[in-house]
Amino acid sequence: MREAGEHMKRIRHYLNKENFRITKLGLIQSALASSIMVIIWGSFFIYNYQQNRQQQLSVELDELDHLERIVHEYVRDASNILLGFSDSESVKILLKESPETMDEVLSDIFLSISRNAKNYNQMRLLDALGMEVVRVDRSKEGSLKVVTGDELQYKGDRYYFTETKALGPHEIFLSPFDLNIEHGEIEVPYNPMVRLSMPLYGDNQEFYGIIIINVMGQQLIDELQASMLHPDELFYMTDENGYYINHPDPTKTFGFMFEDKKDVTIQNDFPEVWEALSENRRTIRTEDGRFFLSSSQMIDSEKLNSSDRSFKFIMQIPSNTWSESDVGLIVSNMIFLFFIEALIIIAALLLGSQQEKNKEYRNEIERMALTDRLTGVSNRHDTERILSRETANARRYDYDLAIIYIDVNNLKSVNDNLGHAVGDEMIICATQAVLKSIRETDYIGRIGGDEFLIILPHCAVLHVTRIIKKASDLFLKMGQQKYQMDWTFSDGVAMYDGSESSGDLMKRADKEMYRTKKAFKAMKDQE
Repeated sequence: MREAGEHMKRIRHYLNKENFRITKLGLIQSALASSIMVIIWGSFFIYNYQQNRQQQLSVELDELDHLERIVHEYVRDASNILLGFSDSESVKILLKESPETMDEVLSDIFLSISRNAKNYNQMRLLDALGMEVVRVDRSKEGSLKVVTGDELQYKGDRYYFTETKALGPHEIFLSPFDLNIEHGEIEVPYNPMVRLSMPLYGDNQEFYGIIIINVMGQQLIDELQASMLHPDELFYMTDENGYYINHPDPTKTFGFMFEDKKDVTIQNDFPEVWEALSENRRTIRTEDGRFFLSSSQMIDSEKLNSSDRSFKFIMQIPSNTWSESDVGLIVSNMIFLFFIEALIIIAALLLGSQQEKNKEYRNEIERMALTDRLTGVSNRHDTERILSRETANARRYDYDLAIIYIDVNNLKSVNDNLGHAVGDEMIICATQAVLKSIRETDYIGRIGGDEFLIILPHCAVLHVTRIIKKASDLFLKMGQQKYQMDWTFSDGVAMYDGSESSGDLMKRADKEMYRTKKAFKAMKDQE
């Protein structure tokens, strides 16, 4: 019996030892499997993290590029007008041979340009000595005035006159982006301004004077801020010297114009960011957060030989935003360590969901960059791109191309009397009326507050007339049904001549539209 008992002890000891070995092996295998799973999950997590950062960088840089295009378009229009005056033989003849009629003719031209360019504060012609000869001002309320007589001022001692006078033909002077000064004092409330000027020469290089356009800077700043896709980010704009043009704190802007703010610059606030800008880097991370950067000339200096003016865009994601994200990542990793199997499934779902969100986010940004938010049709940038493409195709394949420039009548009156909600509904109804009248192969884009452009490839004049009538009837009916009002629009039609640029084609249609609108207003006045 004693031997049997000893034998049973040895068996139990062996089984316990074997069970321990099996348990230990199972733990090792489980730990190894868990480690492999952690490595695999961690690799996917890191990859997705990097992809997310890369896509975020791409989105931010695309947004900066879009802001650059806004500035370039804002300044390019004025520079093109100056070049047009410089190249105009009629202007040269007028300056040389018809000085007695020059004031009246140029005043009418300046008025016409200023009516269409709502961001022009002032247009002037200075003679060879710097005396204002022709001047058109825009008031704060938006009305235009031809300045005459004693109100004309001598500007021969101003920096923009002396610097412009030193330029050659086709060279443009671009002033600093600064605050407007009247009678030696900074205008209050502040009125940011950019001045573009160009010398006028005769055929024998005789200097006649300079033409100056004052472009309102606050409208540009407002448009840039309205184009921001991430309102939680901080947006800065500086000049080439680092002085703020736009800052979340408005008291820090235009420091170079105030003695007590000469040191309020980005290089003093964020020296690492300024160094990165100087090296043309696009992004940098500091203790203040992550910055996305852009530097650009205000106009194409190689093409126009203009003054060297540049601007810099900076978008900042503050450091506390990043720390919250980092905390979230750490917490998710800690949870994963405790619940590995469950988190692998969740992580896979989150990864797919995050990638889909990133894709949707990018698609939404691309859609917003090309779409008018109110109507859902193409915005001005996309419409001009489509028109450029269609004119090129029409020229290459020799087919008819028509465009219709539409301006909704009495929108301002509706906004003032019935409210902007009704005005917005009026714009939407105009869009719907056109969409119901055109073909699937046609295009419509909103290019201004109350202006639309319809692009009609492979379209003859007769069909254009039908489209206009159908859209007009639908729009009129909508206004009568909704508000018992006669809603109408003025239209201008232009057929592509096979050689002109898309811009010239659009100008012809715009001119026709204004002729129609003028006739409409005359008819209403008679009523």
